[in-house]
Order: sequence, then C-alpha cells, then structure tokens
Amino acid sequence: MAVSCFNDRHPASTIAHSWSAKEVTEGAKSTIIQVPTLVIWGMKDTAILVGHLSGLDKWVTNLSLKLYPDDDHWVMLEKHKQVAQDIRRFIGDKAYPRESVYRADVK
Repeated sequence: MAVSCFNDRHPASTIAHSWSAKEVTEGAKSTIIQVPTLVIWGMKDTAILVGHLSGLDKWVTNLSLKLYPDDDHWVMLEKHKQVAQDIRRFIGDKAYPRESVYRADVK
C-alpha cells in the first residue's frame, strides 16, 4: 500500500484504500500520457502541495497548466465560472490561447 501524507482537511481515516503507482499502471502499454491535458491548480493548496507539479511534464507530454495564485484546493468551487471557462476553451479550441496557461515548469 502507498504511504500518503494527509492534513486535517483530508484525514487519512476517511480513505479506505490507497493504490500505488504500480497497482494503477499494471498492464498499461505506457505510463506516459500523450493526450492534451489541462491541469488547473490553486497555488495555495495545502492538501496537495505545488511541488507535485515539478516534473509532471515528463509523464504528460502535451501538458498545459493553469495556475490560480490566490486560490487553494477548492479553486473549482471558489472560481467555478473561470474554471469552467478554462475547461471549455481548452476542449473546444485546438488553438487554446497559451498566454492564459502556464507551462509545467514549476520547481
């Protein structure tokens, strides 16, 4: 079983089972995601830290990253209109305007 870090906003006692990367990818032809992918991230997230973005572009070759610098884990609720617009623009426009999306170069 994978070991995860939790805080009081996401207590480990509520998680029935945690899967390891090996369990999740077992039988996969590749562990590299090549589908265009948009990650929307609240930079003040205390449940899933921003450091998890580092190196993500190794595993997701066509990655776009929209950062919300003043928002946390619940950015999709707090900024629902902006997030919905980001998603609609990303899936509906092959030439998604990259000036509003940051590449995954977070350290």
